[in-house]
Amino acid sequence: MQKQRHSIAIWLVTIIVVISLFVYSLYYLVLMLRLSIQNNRNTPRDCTYHIAVAGENADTTVLRQIQRGAASVSDSYNAVIDNLLPETGADATTMQELIDYACAMGVDGIIAYSTNEKINIASPITVDGNKIPIIMIGSDTPETQAISYIGINGYDTGKQMVETLMSFVQGGKVLAVHDSTTSSTLHSRIISSVQESLSENFYVEDIDVRRRETMSSEDAIRDALRFQIDVTAVLCFSENDTVRVAENIVNLNLPRKIIVIGFGDTPQIRSYLDKGILCASLSQQAEVIGVSAVQTLFEYIKTGNANSYITIATRIL
Repeated sequence: MQKQRHSIAIWLVTIIVVISLFVYSLYYLVLMLRLSIQNNRNTPRDCTYHIAVAGENADTTVLRQIQRGAASVSDSYNAVIDNLLPETGADATTMQELIDYACAMGVDGIIAYSTNEKINIASPITVDGNKIPIIMIGSDTPETQAISYIGINGYDTGKQMVETLMSFVQGGKVLAVHDSTTSSTLHSRIISSVQESLSENFYVEDIDVRRRETMSSEDAIRDALRFQIDVTAVLCFSENDTVRVAENIVNLNLPRKIIVIGFGDTPQIRSYLDKGILCASLSQQAEVIGVSAVQTLFEYIKTGNANSYITIATRIL
């Protein structure tokens, strides 16, 4: 009897493993087919080079801007630019899956955008064992072994944020809101610059709003705004945090009572600016970054060398 139960248990485990492999294979096949159809619809195949722009769903707006910038100079290099991004935001496609798909397409280079500093992307290699050059944008992640990082200068961004803040208010308590789940290094550079640049009339409190077991990021921001009644201004360091702060400002009926300097340039952020909920927003110049990424890729393709660290100035909305 015991032997029979053991056999049944092994049989059940085997079935579960087989079903899991089948489901994963089916999901990956559907993903590849959908992306292939999406790219084949608009991609001419008579170009010498093929470059892929990849990123996760949360970064749709920025990715479109990067892709437009890259496409604006693609003719100069006889290259086609593919934007590897699912058509809807409902898909949970990982960056690694997109990178793997780009490798399967046989691209000559990859421009990858992610704001997650803790992301770990396997270095892309062709079936022939050749390295596919990758440009990282948004986060300086050494684990990817990217040939170059292109992004903002944290120190200069902090100074620019302070200049913008002081054009609205001359002193008081400032909340610096950030989420350490995805970003820490860049934030540290920016906040150090902010603290160094602000006058003695300001007091800066750094608030980590990462999700915890008992509290969401939204709740952490709400509590910081609701219980610290002496807050004069709020500084945000990502698009997500900017939206979260703006939504809580509205819900707590604090528009125009607290100065909010955001970060990012999306339709939602533009709407909050138009309504006066945000006083200003600093934004990376995504299209300029896209141009620089293509230029850097082809510098590497043609010479085997490229500038490993390139910074693009932020602009103020």
